[in-house]
Amino acid sequence: ADPGGRGLRGLLRRSVMQDRELALRIALLLSALESWAFSVQKPMPDHTLDELTEVMDDLRRIILGG
Repeated sequence: ADPGGRGLRGLLRRSVMQDRELALRIALLLSALESWAFSVQKPMPDHTLDELTEVMDDLRRIILGG
């Protein structure tokens, strides 16, 4: 038992939560950059949008834990 969350399980739980929080911050930042690019009518090149889509899918999996 690890009632205080101070052992390995607690550390892993905090680490996963921190990873998810960071992934969410990155996803929000990338989304904002994409929106800004479209708002100034300077869309990103197709290859950049393709990579952005892949990265957002990876981030979504991290955030949702799947």
